[in-house]
Amino acid sequence: MLSTTVSYNPGKKIRRICSHLGHDFNLRRLDGENVITYDLGNGTVSIATGLDNIAPAIDATITIWSKDSGLSQGSFSFKGTEDELGKKLANPSTEEE
Repeated sequence: MLSTTVSYNPGKKIRRICSHLGHDFNLRRLDGENVITYDLGNGTVSIATGLDNIAPAIDATITIWSKDSGLSQGSFSFKGTEDELGKKLANPSTEEE
């Protein structure tokens, strides 16, 4: 089952990214990792992992989860800007464009 709690001690980079993305995006701790989540409003949530580090690049894995079953519906790698990350989390596809 997908379990999230309020994030503990997130780094500057992930806090900056989440703040830049706006109030619809949340900083959470999932399975021991700080992640950014976005509720898609259809029983699923998109999650960006791999962002709590000091690397300058935005290089993440985006996973789409079912909130009811707690099962992954697919994931893909992402590299790009903060704005592109926000768009991809809000409108994810398991296929890279």
